[in-house]
Amino acid sequence: MKSRARQMLEKSINAIIAAIEVYNKPSFAYREESFSILDTNAWELLLKARILVQIQASINGSLSSRQANLLRRYLPQSQLDPVKTE
Repeated sequence: MKSRARQMLEKSINAIIAAIEVYNKPSFAYREESFSILDTNAWELLLKARILVQIQASINGSLSSRQANLLRRYLPQSQLDPVKTE
């Protein structure tokens, strides 16, 4: 079974490929708008996958104290317990 981060990464890749395919169609109505939506979705999924990887690293204790402090600042505490630092 794939991790949620891996699933989000694969969805991100599929979204950016779809965005490029839509943009390259010459007669597609609203292609720029569709590209923008799919591209934004791809970046959002990529960011979420990265955050999940960082959370897992914090749980495993492989984050530096600076990285752990950034996670504490921007994510709810319930998602970070326990955060261990080096």
